[in-house]
Amino acid sequence: MNKKFAEFLTQRNLSVNGNLAYGVIAGFETNVFYNAAATFPVQFHFSCFLDADRRSAALNLLTAQKPKQSVVQLTPYGLTLAVNDLTLNRLINSLDETLKNVCNVLHENGALGIGYCPVCGKELDFEQSKKMQRGRLHRFVG
Repeated sequence: MNKKFAEFLTQRNLSVNGNLAYGVIAGFETNVFYNAAATFPVQFHFSCFLDADRRSAALNLLTAQKPKQSVVQLTPYGLTLAVNDLTLNRLINSLDETLKNVCNVLHENGALGIGYCPVCGKELDFEQSKKMQRGRLHRFVG
């Protein structure tokens, strides 16, 4: 992972391991994937639960206000934001505002973050949780 980008993530209390990072941003368990060769080299996945009505509302708001070079996509486990810019420095400089906007929209639409199952929305009990793995995404699901 690029040193400046790794430093950006570390300063926000995310753990960096190679081209992956993990942590909590604004109450949402967040996985970050970095691939310099991809069209959208930086991808954030926010694990959260939104009911059907709020999923549509959140997606519409995020699509309307997303940065020019980005893609927002709902997943079965939350929301993915893929971003790019002309240079990585420009991308890093705009990320704080972008992440703040995404988390605000999720909060405004009642998204349940850490401590809740992203599939059903039930509060997680650590002892009854099972670790589930889908590709590179790791998440405790009740």
